Amino acid sequence: MDLPYPAEVSLITTDSGWTYRQSANNLPLYVFDSDRPGKSTCYEGCETQWIPLQAPNKAKSLGSWTVIVRKNRKQQWAYLKRPVYMRIHDSADMPTGDGVDGKWHLLPVYK
Repeated sequence: MDLPYPAEVSLITTDSGWTYRQSANNLPLYVFDSDRPGKSTCYEGCETQWIPLQAPNKAKSLGSWTVIVRKNRKQQWAYLKRPVYMRIHDSADMPTGDGVDGKWHLLPVYK
């Protein structure tokens, strides 16, 4: 696991090890296989189901976390250059998006 990390992200312990979550609601975080390094392809209908993890306007890279700029000029956090998202139907204790369409994956757990 890489430190430091943005304030919008928390590092939590699970039964399997350590993982990152969205800070405010402890929501699971995901990456999308169709994205390119440093560039999101999740727009229109996609971003209503998979919410980009927004970075503040003056955010700067921290460790393995970088900032990308979306088409609408809003900033989004990326982990290891992969844009990071939350799923609209998730709750803190029930991630529902891992493996959806074979392209969505939870951020890894570190043992």
